[in-house]
Amino acid sequence: MFPFFAVAIILVNMQQTMTIFLEKQQVFAHIGWGDAERIAGVTLEIDVKVSFSWSTANDNLIETLDYGALVKIVQLQSAVECKLLETLAERIQKSVLDISGHYAQEIVVKICKPKIPVDGYNAKCAGIELVWFNPHE
Repeated sequence: MFPFFAVAIILVNMQQTMTIFLEKQQVFAHIGWGDAERIAGVTLEIDVKVSFSWSTANDNLIETLDYGALVKIVQLQSAVECKLLETLAERIQKSVLDISGHYAQEIVVKICKPKIPVDGYNAKCAGIELVWFNPHE
C-alpha cells in the first residue's frame, strides 16, 4: 500500500504584472538646446511603458489604461516647447502617473531623436530613457 497524501492548493489573489505600452509614437516638437532646432522643430519617436499589478482579467477598461490616453498625453506634452528631452520625458511620466490613479509600479519613457545637428552623427537614434519606480510597490 502506498501512503495517501492530501494536498490542497489554494490560489488567493494571484498577482501578475501587466505592461501597457506605446512604441515609436512619432510627434513633431519644438525641442532642442539651440534656438534654431527649437524654432524649426524636430521629429521624435516616443515609447511609453506602464507596468502595474494585475489580479484579474475581467475585461474592464477601467482597470487598465487606454492606449488612446497615452497617445493624447504624448501629443499634448510634445506640443509644449522645451529645451531638453529630459524635461519632456518627465512631463509625460507625471501625466501618465496622474491618469493611472497612482497604481503604476513602473513608468518608462524613452525619447528618440533620429536626427541631431552633430557633425559625423550616423546613429539610428540619440535620446534618453526615464525610468520611474513606485516606492510603495
